[in-house]
Amino acid sequence: MLSKNFIVLRYFWAPIIVATIVSFCFGGTIYGSLERLIVLRENGSDVSAIVVAKHCENHGGIEYEFSANRGHYKLQSFSCFSHCDEVAIGDYLKVRYLEDDPGSAECGNRLEEKIENLLTVMAILSIALVLFVVGCLWKCVMELKKLKVEE
Repeated sequence: MLSKNFIVLRYFWAPIIVATIVSFCFGGTIYGSLERLIVLRENGSDVSAIVVAKHCENHGGIEYEFSANRGHYKLQSFSCFSHCDEVAIGDYLKVRYLEDDPGSAECGNRLEEKIENLLTVMAILSIALVLFVVGCLWKCVMELKKLKVEE
């Protein structure tokens, strides 16, 4: 016969610990990206960049160049446009960069959308964690009730 402590450990604490570790890993990664994008939105400067290459076979990536802080930067992005055919080589696009780190620039046309998407993912992750905890608690209570009936 299983003890109460074993049931609580098996059906509640063990899954909760694993779920918490996984959530912190995903959440930490998402939070880092979200924080960087929000800082870029709040403190960044806009500059016009020129599209110099397209990589449509590779998820619609583009390369663009711009000048900032007496430097010239060439970056690649896979998230400036939904489809590669939305832009042509030689087209200009808005880029937002931080004065102290122009190499971490982002396409300005999708910045808000990226922030909203990351916030949505964090909300879904939080809701899933809460539902998982409630489910584990319910399973633990049901197993404890079975144990009580067997006694």
